[in-house]
Amino acid sequence: MHESYWGMKKSPFGAEGRIRHFFASPTHDEGLARLGFLVNSGHALGILAGYEGTGRSTLLEVFARDLRRSGCEVCLTNLLGLDEHALLWTLAAHLGTNPRAADDAFRLWSRIDDRLKQNVIEGRRTVLLLDDADEASHDVLIQVLRLLKSYGKAPTIIMAVESSRMTRLGSDLLQLSQLRIRLEPWTASDVREYLQASLARAGCNRSIFEDSAATRLQELTDGIPRWVRQLAELALLAAAGQQRETVDGQIIEAVYQELSASFAEEPVEAGY
Repeated sequence: MHESYWGMKKSPFGAEGRIRHFFASPTHDEGLARLGFLVNSGHALGILAGYEGTGRSTLLEVFARDLRRSGCEVCLTNLLGLDEHALLWTLAAHLGTNPRAADDAFRLWSRIDDRLKQNVIEGRRTVLLLDDADEASHDVLIQVLRLLKSYGKAPTIIMAVESSRMTRLGSDLLQLSQLRIRLEPWTASDVREYLQASLARAGCNRSIFEDSAATRLQELTDGIPRWVRQLAELALLAAAGQQRETVDGQIIEAVYQELSASFAEEPVEAGY
């Protein structure tokens, strides 16, 4: 394995343990701070936006972990593919109301209502983190709107969306949002810090990626964290195969070109 060639205990860019090994780049650190402000200020709705691969889901998971540690009741769920009943059942389950499979929408709403009111009485914050909200059905978004209009500032709802699809939430939800948080792509400096932090976590304390490699990584991936991670992993593999001592910009470029060529050669599925 190429990890042993570089003297590492494991792959520095693996997706496993992404929460434990979360890299708080400036944009993600700012995102967490603004999410915390949203909740602590008692605001009802915030929107977390970012292009695909910028780490929206990971940030929500990290934020959910931090909220639970502070005593908040948290429901983190993905809205993709959920219908109205599935959403209500999921919320009821995450809020600890023990819903039954046979519960209808009225009963589920009753369970959610009782729990939310109980949390208000006990002074406990309730936070609903809804990922892939731009993929939610109209009926599901209506239920989110109902939550907002029924309970005011309790709970706090945060909806994560792909930046270019924010308008799919609809004008009512967009007008009710009190804070919009945007995750920006990484700069070359962010990429350098990420590479070094990842290598150190894997047990390698020397600099393997040259400055030219970090710069080219940022340019070719547009600073999208998911693509940076993937291309960096492939570059480590390629450099080990060539028995290089470091990874430079030329290796990054060569791996990128090879990867692009492989995608271009994939057959297009017939449309009939």
